Amino acid sequence: MDKIIINALKLNCRIGVTEQERFESQRVQVCIEMETDFQKASETDDLSQTIDYHAVTKQLKSLVLQKQWNLIEAMAGDFAKMILQDFKPESVQVEIRKFILSDTKWVAVKIVRP
Repeated sequence: MDKIIINALKLNCRIGVTEQERFESQRVQVCIEMETDFQKASETDDLSQTIDYHAVTKQLKSLVLQKQWNLIEAMAGDFAKMILQDFKPESVQVEIRKFILSDTKWVAVKIVRP
């Protein structure tokens, strides 16, 4: 299966278990892999035959402005659900990195949804 990858998308969002953590927006980094067959797109050079990754990123940016989460697990689940519903890949993998612990480079969750 072919893949479209959005790597290291930077988003500012309200996320965290405590109110103090959600008080100010935090930067997260998102990596998306969408499995889909883009043979028709490669043959026709037609955007309508594939997944428009610009539209995916635009919708993710819009979602983080509308919602806040306690957990990056829940955020990843919402991202995957939206992508599957609106863009119809065969499957999606979502990794979200959060830069919250001072003694780590980042913490992350990664989910795969068919």
